[in-house]
Amino acid sequence: MTFIITTCLIIIIVVVVVVIDVDECCILTYLGPPPRFVSQHLDSNAISINGYAINVTIDGNEFVSLGQNAIASWGRADGNSGLNGLYPSGTTISNNFCHEIGHIQKQSSFYFQAETARTTIRNNIVFNIPRAAINFNDGFGGGNEMTANLLFNTCRESSDHGAFNSWDRLPYITTVRDGKTSSSVPAINDMHHNFIVANYAADGGCLDNDDGSSYYDIHHNACVFGGHKSDFDGNKKRSFSNLHLYPSVYGVTCVSIGAQELPPEGYAEAYQNNTCVLPDAGDNYM
Repeated sequence: MTFIITTCLIIIIVVVVVVIDVDECCILTYLGPPPRFVSQHLDSNAISINGYAINVTIDGNEFVSLGQNAIASWGRADGNSGLNGLYPSGTTISNNFCHEIGHIQKQSSFYFQAETARTTIRNNIVFNIPRAAINFNDGFGGGNEMTANLLFNTCRESSDHGAFNSWDRLPYITTVRDGKTSSSVPAINDMHHNFIVANYAADGGCLDNDDGSSYYDIHHNACVFGGHKSDFDGNKKRSFSNLHLYPSVYGVTCVSIGAQELPPEGYAEAYQNNTCVLPDAGDNYM
């Protein structure tokens, strides 16, 4: 069953002009169709997806002036087992416009997920928020796709984070990888064709795979001011065919693995076939 979150509200203004940063005199003009649903001036999350929720679609909305996250998704695993099926799966989050959120809770994002799998995050514009635009709390199940998003002006009120952030401190048992076998090995997360600017205090880079994050393919993204952070262990994070312009991860570098030794053979960690443009000749790429 597919749920479409929308309202009967008719919006007749098609062009929205938003001042992003007065100091930089920058203006963003939105020329898309009118939003289906405008969520604003709420103290908490605008939308929360919990427990068993299959194929939810959140499409074409605007989220502005919120106290916490625009969208939060949280399953109900039994300890580290997701075999009870009580978790969101197959969610699509697309064509949304999100800005000026996290006014109360600074650990807020456009989209946050925990104990959730197989989410597609596509064609969203996110800016002017206090922390990461998109945050994965764990590696539950995997099979997520993040593509064709524009993320910038993140981490304006916090640091030690990237424009995208992930954690993975506990292996979960699910059947997501092949649909039938109980395993702690998740499906690959596919992060591709995004345009990300790691400005303000996004010192964890454009994509921050932190605290044991594993099983990511990161490719064909355009990243400005941020590289790839692959810290604190984890495995099978492959970064390839990306463009990194003037990158920084806690200092000038294309990729950072500074909180650990190089992974042992067989862990399938990779940074290859990327184009990385450093600010000055002689800067270290790693």
